[in-house]
Amino acid sequence: MIWILSEDFMKRHIKSGYASISSTICHASEGLSFDGCRRELSLRLNRTLCRIVRTILCLPFCACLFLQKSLGEEFNSPVGMASELINTSSNLPIPISAIIATQRLEMTTAFRTRNISIPPEFNNFFCLVKSNDWQQADKIYKEIMRQKQENLESIWKIKGLSEPIYVTYWTHYWFSRWPCTQIVAYAQEMLAGLSDKSILFTSTDAGLIFGAAYKCVIGQKYPIIIAINRLADPDYRNYIHEMYPELCFPHEKVVWDMAKDILPITSSNKEHVIVSTNWEQILQLSILILKKIFDANKDQYQFFVDEGYTVPWMYAYLEPHGLLLKLNNHQLQKLEDDSIKNDSQYWNVLFKTKILHAKQHGGAAVSAYAKKRTAIGGLYAYRKLYEEAENAYHQAIDISPDFPEPYFRLAKIYDEQGKKEEACKILQLCRQRNPGCDTPTK
Repeated sequence: MIWILSEDFMKRHIKSGYASISSTICHASEGLSFDGCRRELSLRLNRTLCRIVRTILCLPFCACLFLQKSLGEEFNSPVGMASELINTSSNLPIPISAIIATQRLEMTTAFRTRNISIPPEFNNFFCLVKSNDWQQADKIYKEIMRQKQENLESIWKIKGLSEPIYVTYWTHYWFSRWPCTQIVAYAQEMLAGLSDKSILFTSTDAGLIFGAAYKCVIGQKYPIIIAINRLADPDYRNYIHEMYPELCFPHEKVVWDMAKDILPITSSNKEHVIVSTNWEQILQLSILILKKIFDANKDQYQFFVDEGYTVPWMYAYLEPHGLLLKLNNHQLQKLEDDSIKNDSQYWNVLFKTKILHAKQHGGAAVSAYAKKRTAIGGLYAYRKLYEEAENAYHQAIDISPDFPEPYFRLAKIYDEQGKKEEACKILQLCRQRNPGCDTPTK
């Protein structure tokens, strides 16, 4: 057996609020046996039942959205965050209830398909969530993640089956930070124009959680949403592969061959063990896996990117697409004038509507929109379209003055153009608006 572990990666991402992997483990295995094929067929049939139940559960939420829009009322989720979850006496909001029920059904179906008993702590987690006792659910979640990291044998037996717990936990975390109306508005905008032959690569929390939640609400399985920063985790890869068996994924032996060239190797108990506390190494492996998925599926699917951090090889393929970036199946010689014009018009309209609404009502949504505009500015900077990049960065700053990234990127392109004074001014402005932010001094 071959494993990759990253405890430091888990701690860093829980601390920073990122919904990324709690541990990173790679296991080299052989192809599916006859029993494996039979289980996969059974899983597909049971998944159909999950989608039917999901649709029924979300009908009340659709009615609430209609009434909310008609009456102009805010529909807020309860306050409470990850490790500081507070048990409230209020009822769970309908959308979270629907997502929880769907995730529990998918977990139960997956265990039943494998003829494996559900661990007691898994059932306890969902019982506490159903009763809205998030404080105790938080403790059980952390214990499950600890066991997942320390007990390799149990991980292999429940490979991929802890994902519904992961999604449920982080859904509550992020729903507690955004008003529900903003979640729906953001998710609708993000998924606009994406079809059942689309794949969305995301490395942001909003993209992963809200995209999945919105698909649950409207009762759809597609588009496929893949978290870039979790691809190094075989538990996550296995889950995605089971949910979307039509996708071509790199074999675990291929992943192992890539991993052993990046990460340090030791041996323990006749197992080859790779232990990494280096986030850059884990990210490098995730990006290599991402490229394999893209190359194997680019002729069958359209790809889109919700950028949380840059993936250098993508830039030559990218063009603006609303809130996202479109990842074409071939490299582009340049960005077309119409594409640039449409992008500018889109963001001008978006700023006057949904973004302005988000700024008026507060919350984390404004930073998410600023991040999206900054990502598009990064594409313009890569193409040396400095005027368009400057406009995008300035718009991102206008959206969220407290979000530091567009200041840094704007200073960088000023420096590239020899505009040292402008670069210093924008960094000084960043320090004024973000006193605790560590900005370059030169």
